[in-house]
This record gives sequence, C-alpha cells and structure tokens, in this order.
Amino acid sequence: MNQDSLVRLRKLNFDELIHIDTDDVANYTYETYASNQEHKIKADGIGGCNKCETSNCVTSQSHSLRFMSHGAHTIDYFSGSQTDFTGWSDAPILFILESPGSDGKIYADANKFSKMPTKQWYWVHDNKRFIDVSLEMNTKRKKYGEFFVSIMNHFKLSNVYVTNLVKCGLAVGKKNEYNIYKYDESVVANCFKEYLDKELEIIKPQAVFAFGGRVYNAFRNKYGKDYPADEKLFCMPHPSPRFMSQVGYRKQALTHLLIGLSKSEIITDVEKENHFRLLNLQ
Repeated sequence: MNQDSLVRLRKLNFDELIHIDTDDVANYTYETYASNQEHKIKADGIGGCNKCETSNCVTSQSHSLRFMSHGAHTIDYFSGSQTDFTGWSDAPILFILESPGSDGKIYADANKFSKMPTKQWYWVHDNKRFIDVSLEMNTKRKKYGEFFVSIMNHFKLSNVYVTNLVKCGLAVGKKNEYNIYKYDESVVANCFKEYLDKELEIIKPQAVFAFGGRVYNAFRNKYGKDYPADEKLFCMPHPSPRFMSQVGYRKQALTHLLIGLSKSEIITDVEKENHFRLLNLQ
C-alpha cells in the first residue's frame, strides 16, 4: 500500500472513527500505540464517531451503539518485526467480518465516554507478535489476529486490510448483538457511507474475503455490482472459536482462501495446486 493510502486510512480510523489523542494522526503507528501500551483516547466525552446518534439513525429506545472497532493493515501486524516483504504479493485484499466483539477488557471505560472505543489496536490485541507461529498452530489457538497474520505470513500477502462491516457493536437492552440484521437499516447504511465506502475507495481490493454467511450476503447485496461473487467476492467460514475448534475448519478455510486467491488472479493455478499439496488439503 502506498503511503498516501495508508495516511488516509490512519485519518479515517484514528480521527473520524476513534478519536485518538495525537497531534499527528497521519503518522500514528503501531509503535506509537505500543509505547503507550494502549490507545490514548481524546477526553472529549464521546470517544469516537457519533454520526448515527446525531443523525437519529438509532430509532429504537432499547437499542444503543456501544463498542467501537477500527481496521488494521498487514503493516500493523508486522510493525517492528524487521520483516522483508521482498517477493510478497502487494495485491490489495480485504478481510471483512461483521461487528465488534464484546470483550470488555479491550475497550475504554464506559464511565468516561458515551461509547466504548477500543483501547487496544483492534485485530492485533495485547501487543503480541504472531509471525513466528505456524499456520497450523494459529488455526488451533482460535485467535482472530493470529489466524489472519498466519495467512498473511504463509501466503506472503503484504497488503491485507481487516475490518468490520459495521464499526460499532449493538446493545439491545442489556444484551449485545452481533447480527447485522439486528441493527436498524439506517445505522448500517450510514456506517457503510461514512466508513466502508471510503475504505473500499482507498484500498480498491482485488479480492474481498467475507467471513460468515451474513457478512457475505450483506456485502454482496450492497457492493455486488463492483465485487461480483466468485470473481472478486468470496465467502469464508467464520473464524469464531467454536467454529475454529471443529474438525475440518482449517481445511475448509484454507481451501476457500486458495480458491479465492486463484480466481482473483492473486496467485496462479499452479501456485494454488502447490499450496493444496503442501498443506495436505487434497
């Protein structure tokens, strides 16, 4: 990814979406975050985007938008690792999931903000480095970040961006909801307009891998004209811990991934067959 595109993503994620307390958001990096041990959120009482609330997109009194995520790029995972990306594919790829999880440990104090922005670098939690862990181990350990970075590392993909369809988690009463179809349609439409549309315009992905059937269907319904199914848009099995622990998840996920990389011409058919053989997927 060129520097201009990376700067645009930084501003989108850490100025418009989550309000990071920095004088130089264009150069806000994982190293800056790690030196602080967490995101420093502006003391504005909000914490991040409230465009849905101010535009009255949330129509039900029992519904509220709470947890806030942001996107992450290959560069964020490998930051500080001295990785040499020579020979890696620079094809732009989007990994997209549904909505933020509700692990309270990674979010800012609800008493300080009207929302709860993540205080950890989303998708790359706990300042951990995953690149020395094998692909096999990463599918077994049932961690999203480890799974994604193992794919980047194993298949030498230097330009992957990971994000959610909707950036804020939904609470219905006291219950957290993750299903995009539980959100008000106006919230989803507004979040797409304010963030996902812009992410797609910046990244211009050659392939989109949607994790889970709901994500795949929602993305296809909105963006299918520009990202045709089985040409640029591919459905991946959801990497939740309960699914990752099932026998056959690794084979299913990597098979779908390799087929998508091949159909989108990121790898050749010969490379695909070699990976199938080396990973014992046949």
